[in-house]
Amino acid sequence: MVGLGSTVLFGLGSTVLFGLGSTVLFGLGSTVLFGLGSTVLFGLGSTVLFGLGSTVLFGLGSTVLFGLGSTVLFGLGSTVLFGLGSTVLFGLGSTVLFGLGSTVLFGLGSTVKGESLH
Repeated sequence: MVGLGSTVLFGLGSTVLFGLGSTVLFGLGSTVLFGLGSTVLFGLGSTVLFGLGSTVLFGLGSTVLFGLGSTVLFGLGSTVLFGLGSTVLFGLGSTVLFGLGSTVLFGLGSTVKGESLH
């Protein structure tokens, strides 16, 4: 599913949700949620949530939550929460919470929490 300037990309069991300038990327059981300039990246059981300039990266049971310039990285049961210039990195049961220039690093049951302000 590919959209340029689209407002909604929605998939159930899809392998790829891809949008440029989209407002919503939503997937259940998807393997990839990818957005540039998107406002929301949302996935349940997804393997990758990736956004550049996005405001929200949200995943349940995901393996990777990755954002550049994002405001929120949120994951339940995720293995990696990674943000550059993000304001919030939040994870429950995650293994890695990593932020550069972030304001909040929060984890319950996580194994690694790292932050660099430079």
